[in-house]
Order: sequence, then C-alpha cells, then structure tokens
Amino acid sequence: MHAYTIKPRVSEVNGAGHIGNTVIPVWLEESRVDFLQFALKGRKFKYFLARIEQDFRKEIFLGSDVLIKTVTEKTGTSSLTISQEVWQNDSLCAESKSVLVHINKKDNRPALIVEEDRALLNQSIS
Repeated sequence: MHAYTIKPRVSEVNGAGHIGNTVIPVWLEESRVDFLQFALKGRKFKYFLARIEQDFRKEIFLGSDVLIKTVTEKTGTSSLTISQEVWQNDSLCAESKSVLVHINKKDNRPALIVEEDRALLNQSIS
C-alpha cells in the first residue's frame, strides 16, 4: 500500500463549505503519479487513463490533511487496475478504481507491461 498526503487548499472549497467533488479526481491523479514513481522505482511508465470510477462516502473539509491509499488491484497484459481510498480524520471519504493502459512511447499505442515492471507493480497488490 502506498500512502500520499494532501493538504486541502482554500481554493478547493465549494459553496457548500466542503471540498468540491471535482477536486477529488485531481488528487487521485496526483497520487497515482506518485504511486507509479514509487512502485516502479523511478522507471518511466507512459499510460492513458482508460477508466475511472469513484464513490463518494463522506464530505472532506478544509483544515485536516487527507490521506490517499493506493494499491495495485490487477495487472493485465497492457493494463493496470489500481484501487484508491481517500481518508480524512480516520474516516473513509471516497473510493476509486482506475484502469491505466500502458502505451508505447513512440506511437502512443497500447504496449505490453514488461515483466520487471509487472513484478514491481505486483508488490503492492491488495
């Protein structure tokens, strides 16, 4: 499991007084990028986001850090499914699943995930 901390900003608060639901996908992407850098030990992994699903469980407020937990759920031939949870003050606030498709740097087409990357990604399987 990879943990990433976010400090909510005033600009992310909506008119209802909590963090807007359009902010959460931005935080999840930031955490995904950090997760891949961590899991792959800095190795390059070019991808596109093919699918994302999110479930909002509880409001998030300004004033307390947010913890995003990320794990590999499944590695396919050219795709990677990761699960993420968004926590604030020991409460689960949102859950997400994302499918990333690994692409070739030269032509931006789907590419096989090499065995070394697969092994590194599978170390963080949930």
